[in-house]
Amino acid sequence: MPTTSPSPPRSRSRLRAGVIQSPYPSIGVHLEDQVDGATAELLHEFVHSHTPLPVEEPPDPATYETGGLEIDKMALEAQRLERVSRPWWQRPSATWFIVLSPLSMLAASALIAPRLQLYTCLMCNDLYAGQWVPTNGSINSDMRALGPIPCAADPVVQANVAKFLTITATVQGILSCLTVTFWGSFSDRYGRVKFLRLNITTLLLSDAALAALAIAPEYVPGGYWLILVTSALEGLVGGRSAAIAAVHAYLADCSDPATRSRIFSRFLGLIFIGVAFGPGLGGLAQHLSGNPYMIFYVALGLHIINALFQWFVIPESLLPAQMDAARRARGEGSKGLWLSRMFSFLGPLTVLAPLPQKGGVNPQKALKKDWSLTWLALSSAPESLVLGSMQYWFQYVTGRFNWSAEMLGYYITVIGLTRALFLMIGFPAILHFFVPKSRPVQLPTSPDEPLDTNSSLPPTAPAHDPVRVHTPAVDLGIARASLALQAICFVLIAVSKDAGMYVAASALGALAAGYAPTMQSLSLELYTRRGGAPSEAGMLFGAMSVIQTIGNQVVGPSLFGVIYIKTVATFPEAIFYVVVVVVLLSIFFLFLVRIPPYPETMDAEVEGPLVVDVPTIVVNDE
Repeated sequence: MPTTSPSPPRSRSRLRAGVIQSPYPSIGVHLEDQVDGATAELLHEFVHSHTPLPVEEPPDPATYETGGLEIDKMALEAQRLERVSRPWWQRPSATWFIVLSPLSMLAASALIAPRLQLYTCLMCNDLYAGQWVPTNGSINSDMRALGPIPCAADPVVQANVAKFLTITATVQGILSCLTVTFWGSFSDRYGRVKFLRLNITTLLLSDAALAALAIAPEYVPGGYWLILVTSALEGLVGGRSAAIAAVHAYLADCSDPATRSRIFSRFLGLIFIGVAFGPGLGGLAQHLSGNPYMIFYVALGLHIINALFQWFVIPESLLPAQMDAARRARGEGSKGLWLSRMFSFLGPLTVLAPLPQKGGVNPQKALKKDWSLTWLALSSAPESLVLGSMQYWFQYVTGRFNWSAEMLGYYITVIGLTRALFLMIGFPAILHFFVPKSRPVQLPTSPDEPLDTNSSLPPTAPAHDPVRVHTPAVDLGIARASLALQAICFVLIAVSKDAGMYVAASALGALAAGYAPTMQSLSLELYTRRGGAPSEAGMLFGAMSVIQTIGNQVVGPSLFGVIYIKTVATFPEAIFYVVVVVVLLSIFFLFLVRIPPYPETMDAEVEGPLVVDVPTIVVNDE
């Protein structure tokens, strides 16, 4: 016999089979009245005789969609339960890379000065063989000297070293741009750790080539041009940009939106600690051992430790069901197109393109497009150029204040430590202060339990402490403030008349380091709000890495290099004013970003008023 029941206050867009919702609330259907057979026939004729309402089939209970990925629900839950039962060292955790990634940056930053000194010695020996005699007659003994290399002042040597650095950086940067999005998608389909294992292998090859050139360059095939080969190999696997993108995706897999910014800030803070202590480690290794190439062994050893953990210890963050869904979504059947996919790096950048907003009040009007993620990407593009100018800052300060390499190392250490301390202590404190608290709703567990928490009746369940609610608006505000502070600090750097003011302004600018973690968290939040799956974070971060790679490895060094060469004799501070203009452009795009609501919220707001207080007629088969 037909029965009726009131409809819920809000309606989902998906209707269940056998449940009809009347679109005419003005028709009086009294729920308390007895419905006889004739009335049932009239109701059936009223509902079905004219325009039948669309009834969608319910989804397969064995699968569900997450951001466009149809994942086997039963397999996913089984795999999650199996993962929870593992020992802690076999479960994915952000701690793995928060601890190990600084080792890689420690090794990379420790090689900055020794690598440049090695290239200079090799160029001197190559250009002036038989004319230039190094200290004690060997390249290695000349590297042992703490002062400048006598041949390094030669403009021809400087030009050749700069040319070699430009070639290697350009080759690696272009190849990274061509492949970084492919490897980001690869990490979605086959796992973050599997790609990172391949990436760190190329770093080991580069370290081995540097060590061989430092020990016996005359026996290395191709001489210093072997570095070009290893740089190309690094670029083919995405370079350091792809590795950082994969690590960011791993951290996102192991975190929720409320804690993601803090995890990213701790990760970047430890990265800056590695950058800060790296130059000191390099100098200490040379000073204690008296061996000019000992630091190459130390860097190789640190990368070997990192590689061993990635190869044999660190567990995968994605579940097999998630990777299988990503492979199906990308059409794994077309195996012959892997090469074209690998080099069509602009294709995945469509993830950053504006999309029509889901949900609209008037379906006859064109849907507005959501430009939030696009503006965010355009904001990161100019800011990425700033990192490409860093090597010219070092040239400026050594020429302006007559700093030695030792003083320059102290300067890098101060800036790196300031950034690290801010990201690990100051930035989390700012988030803790600004992120609002929300007390979770305590539902009654018995019929006589009141909804009012202030009632005299005690609740049957204990009250919970207020929880932190993730607010992307806070991330957006911090990102804007960080860029504004960065622009002010570069103006102070440009007008600095002494080394003390320069260092103080640089240290103040380090407090703008909150821009990077908030941008990572904000980009993922905007991506999920437009329907993207968090498990596909590798594609998002890969697309963002393309922008970063083009900016700080290709366009940035070329742009600021030309500016510095043209102005170094007359107005060397011009490079900092150009940086200010670039940062202001990033601020402009960032102020265009708006936080869109979730698609489900928009649908509920649109559909809710249309079906409020409308009865739901359920026809039983009995």
